[in-house]
Amino acid sequence: MKIRQATRQDLPEIVSLLKRSLGESRIPKSEEVWNWKHVQNPFGESRVHLAFEGETLVGVRAFMQWRWHLADKEYRVLRAVDTATHPEFRGRGIFRKLTEGLIEKTTDEGFDFIFNTPNEISMPGYLKMGWKKCYKIPVRVRFFPLFCRRPGQPEQAFEINDLHYDFAQKATYFKWRYVENPLVKYHGFGFGAKNFCIFRVKKGSWFNELRICDLQMTGSSAETKEFNNRLRQAASVFKCRLVTAGRYGDRRVAKLLNRSLFGPALPLGLQLTARALNTDPEVVFARKAANLPLGTFELF
Repeated sequence: MKIRQATRQDLPEIVSLLKRSLGESRIPKSEEVWNWKHVQNPFGESRVHLAFEGETLVGVRAFMQWRWHLADKEYRVLRAVDTATHPEFRGRGIFRKLTEGLIEKTTDEGFDFIFNTPNEISMPGYLKMGWKKCYKIPVRVRFFPLFCRRPGQPEQAFEINDLHYDFAQKATYFKWRYVENPLVKYHGFGFGAKNFCIFRVKKGSWFNELRICDLQMTGSSAETKEFNNRLRQAASVFKCRLVTAGRYGDRRVAKLLNRSLFGPALPLGLQLTARALNTDPEVVFARKAANLPLGTFELF
């Protein structure tokens, strides 16, 4: 078996293997999606390793580049995402070999750690390779009763392109992550002078869910009132009875949100796991993870 770093010329074979191994499921596999995720990522191109048996591509493993800031330090981290093994070559340790090769490479490159949110099936394999359960991402939930309607507005009133971004160094990331995303349609609204809420609608059989993916607010009572009004309007326009959100901002913001919008955080979120490279991730998550937006952890 030969393992090497992927090149852009390998893309057609990579997409073909992803489709053969994983199917389309709810996340389409295409060259457009791969390029958006792994090439156009403003944090840098992904680290991707491939496994070959002869001329046949039998395995692919990708780590996306990411950046987190804590106080005055920037952490270079990786997100373990796309992986696939040829159906006829399973059970030969290809996933483990690819992962261990990438761990060695990215450690040498100075990355701090790897994070992801594996499901219960893949969790044991990650734990055996040195991953640790770090944090259960909390989700706040609120139901809107059917009679809780607001004056109608068109869906166009929540077009994310209409937001006036004041993100400084985050502008490029937000454009890539939410505006140019080929997989999910995101919406948003502004409130106050420089605040915003970015959300998506998850359609369900019984009711729709409005998921807040990113939120910026300074925490004043006036802002919170305006935020609540706009959120109710959005829930009404998109016929959402359920609103979900993570934990955002400092303690004042969290207190205002809890009191005026949501109840206590429930352990409904994903299990965050991480693997140390050059930095212990638990040191970061102990202070940072509680305020990371749900958009950071969405599977895409």
